[in-house]
Amino acid sequence: MDLFDMQTMVTSTRLSPVQLLCLRAFLLAYALTALLATISTGTLFYGYFTNWTLLGINMYLMAAVFNTACYIHSQDALAKMNSRPVAVRYINWMLYMVPAVSCYIVSIVYWSLIFPSSKEKNAFSMWVTASQHAANSIIMISELIFGCIPLAYAHLPTFLLIAFLYLGITLIFHAKTGIWAYSFLDTSKSGAWMYYLGVGVFFVIVFFGMTFLHNWRDARRERLGMAPRVAQFQDRDADNVVPDSTK
Repeated sequence: MDLFDMQTMVTSTRLSPVQLLCLRAFLLAYALTALLATISTGTLFYGYFTNWTLLGINMYLMAAVFNTACYIHSQDALAKMNSRPVAVRYINWMLYMVPAVSCYIVSIVYWSLIFPSSKEKNAFSMWVTASQHAANSIIMISELIFGCIPLAYAHLPTFLLIAFLYLGITLIFHAKTGIWAYSFLDTSKSGAWMYYLGVGVFFVIVFFGMTFLHNWRDARRERLGMAPRVAQFQDRDADNVVPDSTK
């Protein structure tokens, strides 16, 4: 938690807080539309890592929009956010970390393993698929470019725990439906343990890659003197001062 300051959640080195809020609100509107469209297709939502990742993106953006709006609205909002219980601030960080890593796992796996054999039926399903497996990464890339939230290697155990929880959901999904959400998770295949080991290693590689990229971004900004653009409350207060007519 020594790396985490709520200012990183609500500021950007490239955009003003108001501009950042507008960008996040737009991304949230798109992500929420994609989530509702995914649900409307009638597929069993809980069985697929893709859907959980899209839900995670929505949860992160909702928190980010709320926090950024609070920061803009009140001068003491940042101090109040930093005085929240450690668990609450840690959850805010986790809401970013999970989709910031898992979205690329979803995109890489889909476009390399699943897309070649997929057959989309109509324009709507093509748009939903693109939103789930391409727009998801674009949304989080925009956060990487414009945002300031750091990642830490110490998050790896938490990230792996979430991955293991999903594997548990996969087994439940198969037990109830007889369907494997992803063919490479089929435990009846010869050498199935190797697939699971490979998935675990892949998760770790992507996590370390994204953490390294975030650290490189932050080091580069510090080297170039790119400080976060904070809210200008002093200028706003000065505009509201009523002149003293006795002077």
